[in-house]
Amino acid sequence: MGTKKRARIINAERRQFPRVAISVPLVLTGAKGQTVNALMHNVSPGGMQVRLGTEAAAALLPKRDEIGNSGVVSVLARFLVPLREERVAISVKCVVAHVSPVDGALAAARIAIGFRFKRFKNKKNLRRFVLFLEEQLVPIEDYEIYLHGHPLQHNKSSSKGIKKV
Repeated sequence: MGTKKRARIINAERRQFPRVAISVPLVLTGAKGQTVNALMHNVSPGGMQVRLGTEAAAALLPKRDEIGNSGVVSVLARFLVPLREERVAISVKCVVAHVSPVDGALAAARIAIGFRFKRFKNKKNLRRFVLFLEEQLVPIEDYEIYLHGHPLQHNKSSSKGIKKV
């Protein structure tokens, strides 16, 4: 992956957290075991919006008109996020915050579902997800300064590639 550019941040004053526009495939599993494929459209520390087709949305949330903002419908979301030089598996339980149609979208993305994160599979999963978000919100070249207050210096002759400062 190397030095990649950070994702575009969605600016909305009414949002509690900044959103990162991203396109990550994910698998959603409903309370009755129904599984559908979707695409993460944006993500924040508090939740995410996914896009999926009408049939997939109906299979996942058969009574979606009753959902509104109640947040009582939960699903398990599983996806891979790019973290440094690898792709890390994340598994998180979510509740539905809202469901809405997306006018003019392709058939595979006609429904937008907003999810609030409820519980990550484990603490390691949560830490990796937070690192992923931090990498997206902070330019990669500023990441070490952000974390440690100083940049790490890379030394080509070192077997580990990092020189202590």
